[in-house]
Amino acid sequence: MTEITAPGRILPSLQPPQWTGADTAQCEPLIGDTTRWSESVELPYVAYGVDRGESFDFFARDPARLVELRAAARSSLTALTFDLTLLSYDTLSVLDVHGSYYASESVLHPSFMRALESRLESDMLVVGIPCRGHAYVTAGAQDEDDLRRFLDLIATQHAAARQPLFALPVLVQAGDIVGILHLTEDDEDDGELETLLL
Repeated sequence: MTEITAPGRILPSLQPPQWTGADTAQCEPLIGDTTRWSESVELPYVAYGVDRGESFDFFARDPARLVELRAAARSSLTALTFDLTLLSYDTLSVLDVHGSYYASESVLHPSFMRALESRLESDMLVVGIPCRGHAYVTAGAQDEDDLRRFLDLIATQHAAARQPLFALPVLVQAGDIVGILHLTEDDEDDGELETLLL
């Protein structure tokens, strides 16, 4: 664990659900205050630490400093640059955010997310963060079959990832994460799309 005064750039680092470092590192659930979104959905974590170029040192858990470190880490995201590649799957269009180790953390960058809302001409985004180094973004208002295809894309990327993060896409509105999109559990092939909002 590193000291808060340690040299380097303070940044957020997404970690998967059930991350073993959550008990000792400065972190919080991706959405809300608890690690479970629902009975069936366990959330990933946002951890905070110092990027030293070749290593990332987590801050020790200190609830009194969480707000300060969150603000510093998310502010540092604005100095990062990301590449965008448009992926087309027939009627489904997806922006792949990549080109940085912290590309998946771009989901925590409100002004960047708002810029993507404008680019996709949508007031809500669906953002997949299946693995480190990528965020996959599509419009929230589109055909249900295309949203199901997007869910399948994220699940497939998560299953194949060397550094998996989260198998479900999150919903982003006005630059902020507001919920999760997934299929109900009755039958994953024919289940209903369910939007879980804050």
